Amino acid sequence: MDAGQRQVALYAVQSPQNWFEDFGSGHLASGTARVTLDFSFAQTVNVDSDYHVFLTPAGECRGLYVTNKTANGFEVREIGGGQSNVAFDYRIVALRRGFETVRLTDMTEQVKKVNAPLPKFVNGPRISFSRPRVPGVSAKSTLSAPEVPR
Repeated sequence: MDAGQRQVALYAVQSPQNWFEDFGSGHLASGTARVTLDFSFAQTVNVDSDYHVFLTPAGECRGLYVTNKTANGFEVREIGGGQSNVAFDYRIVALRRGFETVRLTDMTEQVKKVNAPLPKFVNGPRISFSRPRVPGVSAKSTLSAPEVPR
């Protein structure tokens, strides 16, 4: 380990919609479990619209499925009426509250502005700006940047 001395890049998952996600673990008792959504997470997403839950069992079982999804949580059950006591992990994905209908927002004009080429300068740029009217000071001033070595 490097004791936190290294700096690394992290990357985000891209999506055409504004999804938030949360992760957790649970444990079946006789083939069933109830998962309660984290309160803070539930406040940031629209749990009244359909959300998605992905399950990974952490042991042998017949398989797991999600049922009885509500704004407060969901149930996990073992397929085929199984009665195992297996642990599982879950990932929940829900649309961000207030952005439920936003999909693939057109950002063409904003990207053009950000990616606009900068002007090319010889021996430094000349920058013009206007100032508020101050008695005894001209309304327009010009600054010259220092010479750039070639």
